[in-house]
Amino acid sequence: MDSNNKGQVCPWCQTEIVWDPELGPEETCPHCLNELKGYRSLKLTLNQSDGDLSLEEEDEDDHHHHNHDHGTDEDDGALEVEDLLDDYTIESEPDDYSERVIACMDSQEYAPECTNCHELMLHAGIRTVSAAGFKPRVFVELRDAFLSEPYSVDVFVCPACFKTDEYLTKESKEEMVRVFVPGQRE
Repeated sequence: MDSNNKGQVCPWCQTEIVWDPELGPEETCPHCLNELKGYRSLKLTLNQSDGDLSLEEEDEDDHHHHNHDHGTDEDDGALEVEDLLDDYTIESEPDDYSERVIACMDSQEYAPECTNCHELMLHAGIRTVSAAGFKPRVFVELRDAFLSEPYSVDVFVCPACFKTDEYLTKESKEEMVRVFVPGQRE
């Protein structure tokens, strides 16, 4: 990174980090808290020939020195292709759960992003909140509650981490806007 650049991208979470020129570059990512300076990467090349997948490690020494000594039996700590393939699985088809989630997602008009894991969420249904479970706050400035019962919320569930979120339904949003805009109430 050159000295004029005052930003960097976290290799872990891909968040752009803008740092203060007086303090210098960040040592840890303020978003995911992973160490930035100790990040190491392994570059692999994926080869597919005759239907077989193989991984090849790109060695930095090979690019600089072009020294390929394959005649020794010594273990130099290099990773074997088979070792790399054990750690990574490539699914050719999604499982039943994923297929059904995708089918449901395709039928939705709106799918918010999960604030926890950033997957798209499934619409689980509508929940109506009544007087028994809700006491609206009345603002002096409005002379009324901006959200009065009964109101409805759309309930969304993340299919990956199972977090739930609620958003006002279209009708409840419109009613809330009418409270804030004088002369719009019926």
